[in-house]
Amino acid sequence: MQIKTRQIATLSSCIGSTAIWCTENISTGKSKRCTERGFPGYGLLFVLLCAGAVPIARADPIGVSYTASLVGGTEWQYDYRISGSFLAGDDIAIFFPVSTSSNLIHSGSTSPDWSTLVFQPDPLLPADGEFDIVANVDSPSLAPTFDLSFQYSGTGVPGSQSFTVFDADFNVIDTGSTQPAAPAIPEPSPFLLLGSGLVGLLRRASRKR
Repeated sequence: MQIKTRQIATLSSCIGSTAIWCTENISTGKSKRCTERGFPGYGLLFVLLCAGAVPIARADPIGVSYTASLVGGTEWQYDYRISGSFLAGDDIAIFFPVSTSSNLIHSGSTSPDWSTLVFQPDPLLPADGEFDIVANVDSPSLAPTFDLSFQYSGTGVPGSQSFTVFDADFNVIDTGSTQPAAPAIPEPSPFLLLGSGLVGLLRRASRKR
C-alpha cells in the first residue's frame, strides 16, 4: 500500500504538470500536437516516467546481491550487499511475497550511512512485505551487509526477489531483481604454495641432470 500511495501521488503531480504545459503552449500557439492531441507527443513519456512505468536510468546501475541461509525449521535469512550510485534519500524497497513470507525481522545492525525499515506482509489487504534500505547521505558506503530473517512457507530454497528504487521524492528511478552472490574463491594456503614451489624446483633440477 505504501508503494501504491507513493506512485499515485507522484502520478497526480506529473499529470498536473503536463496539463499546465499543454495549456501554456496552446495559448501561445507553440505546439500543434498539443492542440490536436491534448498534450505533446513527449507528454505521455513524461507521465510514464513519473508514474514509474519507465524508470529513470542512472549512470551506475543499482544492484542487490544476496545469500540465503537456513536458520532452522522454516526460518531463513537473507544477507544483502548493494552496488551502484546513491544520493541521500534514495530508498531500495525489496519485496517479500505475502503468499510465502511472514515475520520479517531485521537485526538492526547497519551503518550511519544507511537507515532500514521493515513492513510486514499483510494477507488481509493483501500486500507483500517490504525491506527498505535508505541512504542517509550522498555516495554512502557500500561496505555494509544488510540482514533480514523471515519465515518461509514456499518450497525449496528462497530465491531472487523484485526490488524498486525510489528517490527522495518517491519517484521510481530503478527496478530489478536481487541476484545470488558469487561464491568466494578461496585463496591457496601458504603450505600449498610452498609445496608447489618445491615441486617446481625438483622438476627443474631433474631436467638439468
